[in-house]
Amino acid sequence: MALRATLSFFATLMREIKEIHASEGDKSLSADEALSIDARITLGSEMIFVLATTQEKDKPILATSISLTSSEEGGMQKLFWDHPLLSLPFRSSTILVEDGSPFAIVPEDLMDSASPENWLSLTTELEGRKVLTKAIEEEHLYIIYSVNRELFDFCQRSFSLPTFEHHISTQITYTLRKSRREHPQVVTAYISKGFIQVAVAKSGELLLANLYKMVSDADCLYYITALYRQFKLDPHAVPLYLFTYNPEPSIKQLLEESLGNIVLNDYSTDGSKEVNKNVAVHPLERLHILCGL
Repeated sequence: MALRATLSFFATLMREIKEIHASEGDKSLSADEALSIDARITLGSEMIFVLATTQEKDKPILATSISLTSSEEGGMQKLFWDHPLLSLPFRSSTILVEDGSPFAIVPEDLMDSASPENWLSLTTELEGRKVLTKAIEEEHLYIIYSVNRELFDFCQRSFSLPTFEHHISTQITYTLRKSRREHPQVVTAYISKGFIQVAVAKSGELLLANLYKMVSDADCLYYITALYRQFKLDPHAVPLYLFTYNPEPSIKQLLEESLGNIVLNDYSTDGSKEVNKNVAVHPLERLHILCGL
């Protein structure tokens, strides 16, 4: 199989395993153990995160990150077919593709007024993309997004019972719960390579969820302060919950020049579902666990 034709999205950055950061005592899993385990796999431009859980346990039994680097053709094929964790026959596999592509948030009662493709085509080009939907049932919302079609087909063939999700659904749920339980007005932001993903809530209602391209730290400051102005939020009182896998002090320092209440990578909980902060878990996957999703 020609990898170039199968995984064009990863054609330049994601070629081979550079290093593996395992957690929980560097555990490994057998094929028999994997049959009772659900895997959540985040595919990013620089990292792959794998989170393995069971229905009976609140905490993950294994969490691993894989750093990726450019290399010769064929590295991604080795990664997906030969990696000891990714090749296991999990009971189910949830795939989350983090490529900075736009998404649409549609209220449940409006979903039937247009096709998912029509909703998403308002914000992005769909050629070569597979359009997917994810319901946030408790909020009566739908997330409409897309992934590279060749990557989608590859995952369908390669993973056990794969389904697809989008991290914005977890961020929206977390933001709304914060607004209802702790802060009537709240902003959350997730920063990844090349983009920032934001959600704004007031009195338990979602005001906005969007993704913006980022070239520099100044872009982050621009978009977030613009949201505070747009929704007339007090920059000194309304908290910003900021999440990122590799926090850069410069970004937080830059934001602190304009905002008075910034909380970085806060995973506070009642303790029942807390995940060790040293474990290599994607920031929004930590929120997924804490929210009990």
